[in-house]
Amino acid sequence: MRQSAETRQQEILEYLAQHQGQKIRQREIAEQIQVSQQIVSRRLRELMDKSLVRYVRRKGYQVYQGDA
Repeated sequence: MRQSAETRQQEILEYLAQHQGQKIRQREIAEQIQVSQQIVSRRLRELMDKSLVRYVRRKGYQVYQGDA
């Protein structure tokens, strides 16, 4: 069953929130939610455009929490 983009975004946000403070990479997310890295890349880009996720050099992807 195909899931919507919004569902995948939610899964990614939940995974990142559960692992906040850890260095998370696209490959790890893809493996954990069982989708391709291309889908993860696309959904992360959408989440970053919405300012919900950010990429921090040397720290990986994180749920955006303002200037914290």
